[in-house]
Amino acid sequence: MARPVTPSVLALLALAGCAATPAALPSSAPAPSPIDPGPLVQNRAVVAEITPPPTCPLDPPVASDPAKPMRFDAFAAALAEHIDRASPPLAAELAALAARHGLDATDANLARDHRRLRALFEATRDGGFFRLRWAITNQEPSSQRIWAEWAKSAALGAGPASATAECDEISALTSFLAGSVGVKPVGLFYPTWNHTIVAWQPPGATVKGTRVLLPTTQVFLGCDDGFDAADFDPKAQKHVWAYTPKDVALHAMVPQRTVAFLLGQVDRWVPASTDLLALVRLDRARRLHSSVAPCKHERAVLAGRLVRNRTCADEAALAHYWTEELGEAPAPFEEALRALAPPG
Repeated sequence: MARPVTPSVLALLALAGCAATPAALPSSAPAPSPIDPGPLVQNRAVVAEITPPPTCPLDPPVASDPAKPMRFDAFAAALAEHIDRASPPLAAELAALAARHGLDATDANLARDHRRLRALFEATRDGGFFRLRWAITNQEPSSQRIWAEWAKSAALGAGPASATAECDEISALTSFLAGSVGVKPVGLFYPTWNHTIVAWQPPGATVKGTRVLLPTTQVFLGCDDGFDAADFDPKAQKHVWAYTPKDVALHAMVPQRTVAFLLGQVDRWVPASTDLLALVRLDRARRLHSSVAPCKHERAVLAGRLVRNRTCADEAALAHYWTEELGEAPAPFEEALRALAPPG
């Protein structure tokens, strides 16, 4: 349960290096009660535009190897392999990124780095599918506490957040994992004196000092901000250094439960569409009382688009979220959408 935000807490927030605007602060209200699914689309003209849903296998396969404890260097290699195997086609997203930053969209190394960094960003960001929750912790920029929480947690995939961390800790995790799977240089970026996100300087940019900003929380930001979409000045920091601390030693053993959770989440969520990832993240963060505002309008827009255009990976991911994370009885895709984006 998130603690109520008071002026003294806001003062601590500023000192901790992770401030927040009132709209982005976690609610102190009690956990939301089960939502009564209401009508998602009432306009008949809109209903007429809905394309037939895809024909999906009853039990879509999850490409997951039997989990076992492994050294971190072996885990990092497995993580990269699982991301590469699970990623959907991203040519359009990559082309748009390349056009914005003067990059070569046909560069295979750039495509690999974009694919891996996009997946890790969606996994590790506040409310993402690694199930992290932002809160004030007054800790240094390191992911060591997150790894420690994962190692001792008995239920990573449901219930409370898998770990609670501040913006600099979450950004450290994103940067550390990015470097571990070969994406460099990725490091901490301070858009303001009291806030931390992630920046990537993709090699091969025609403009010197090109930065792709990754806001790992919604602090100071709106509901739609995300990968390379944040209202921060990319030149606010003179240099971006690759994150070099070894938060987990290469020879350290990653517990079986942590391996199974992280790789399993990659297999389930990386194939899903950006719209489905965004909708579930907004709902998950709301339930965890994190840095994300209610975002009712944005959730309704995302749900409306998913009614019209979703993939089999979307159906499988939402079914997992609905039954495994939320503990609800199996329900049709549209019914689960209505619960995640209720009217009003």
